[in-house]
Amino acid sequence: MQEFKDSSIQGFKNSRIEGFKNSRVQGFKKSRIQEFKDLSIKGFKDSRIQEFKDTWIQGLKDSRIQGFKDSSIQGFKNSRIQLFKHSRVQEFENSRIKGFKDSRIQGFNNSRILGYKDSRIQGFRNSRIQEFKDSRIQELKNSRIQGSKDSKIQEFKDSRIQEFKDSRIQELKDSRIQE
Repeated sequence: MQEFKDSSIQGFKNSRIEGFKNSRVQGFKKSRIQEFKDLSIKGFKDSRIQEFKDTWIQGLKDSRIQGFKDSSIQGFKNSRIQLFKHSRVQEFENSRIKGFKDSRIQGFNNSRILGYKDSRIQGFRNSRIQEFKDSRIQELKNSRIQGSKDSKIQEFKDSRIQEFKDSRIQELKDSRIQE
């Protein structure tokens, strides 16, 4: 009886101790496994979230950098194109203005040269015509004056000769009659 009690008590104690030990070990194992699972899941989640964040940040950075590059390149292209357009327009305007100035200057020079030539030619013609007219008038005047002088001298000579002849003839007649 005593032996049964002892064995029962011992068995109960052993079973309780064993049960307690097993439950503690099992609980510890389960808690450690669960903690490991939780940590693993948490670490996985955190790493995935961090990776997702990193990819988003990297993508955002890349897009911002690319956008900046594209806008800078486009701005540079636009400024170069605009500058090229302005320079071409300016060159065209300058060439048009230069051409207009040159044509006006050339036209003015040509008109002045042509006017000068025309005036010189006209002046030369007028002077030659006037000189010719003056010489012809002078010759005509001279010839008329000379003709008048010659005719007057000739008439004077003729009248003197005639008068001399008449007086001589008269004297001759008178002397002959007197004889």
